Amino acid sequence: MPLIKIETNQAISEPARQGVMEKASAFVANLFGKTEQYVMVTLEPGKDMMFGATTGPTAQVTIKKIGLDAEKCSEYAKAVCDFLQQELDVPPDRVFAAFEDVNPKQLGWNGKTFG
Repeated sequence: MPLIKIETNQAISEPARQGVMEKASAFVANLFGKTEQYVMVTLEPGKDMMFGATTGPTAQVTIKKIGLDAEKCSEYAKAVCDFLQQELDVPPDRVFAAFEDVNPKQLGWNGKTFG
């Protein structure tokens, strides 16, 4: 597990969505040194969003992970912003990134929990 959920007001064509999700999966796996086998990606493009009283390109990202190192969240935030700027053309100052450490006893997969 980690999970990345990307919400953005940027339009992404149907054919391009698969590529963005594949890149996001590889990005998160690399960021945390995990295999993609357990990475989940959700992508919600074209949402009605406003940031700083404007509707310019913006994104909100949530990353959940068992054992998330809070001391590295600043490093993760920079990496997330760089990724979104490259892939979705969203400037770093228009991104909110939320990081959540998940208790393995409270996350289920394949009929059981991780803890």
